[in-house]
Amino acid sequence: GEIEWLEKQFASLEVKVKRLDELNRKAIKSLTVEEVKETMRLEGVRADAVETLGRNGVDGETLVDLNGSDLGEMRIGWIGRKQVQFVTERRREGRMNEELKGVEGWNVDQVEKWMKENGMEEESAKMRKEGVDGI
Repeated sequence: GEIEWLEKQFASLEVKVKRLDELNRKAIKSLTVEEVKETMRLEGVRADAVETLGRNGVDGETLVDLNGSDLGEMRIGWIGRKQVQFVTERRREGRMNEELKGVEGWNVDQVEKWMKENGMEEESAKMRKEGVDGI
């Protein structure tokens, strides 16, 4: 029933976090196109943006030099651009997933605060309205 489903979800999440940690240990410039896609997917970047990066052959070397205009020229929408830029910048700064440890215990206020601090004002209002917390 529901308990088995939850256990399965947590096991799946644990595998994803472990793989993301492996990818985060690699230097960003050394990521292949597939690793860039996998990193972005695991970080929660919109699927259409991830596929567009792949179609355009974006590897780690290319990724670090991309800006909003480049992403716009690839026809990646505004939210996708923000997500890609955020993940890339966090990787560049070496922050990786540290700030999100314990996110599963966050309440709605903490989620909203984090989103606003990371340039997602508009999305944070939608998340609050939907009652999205860390789980």
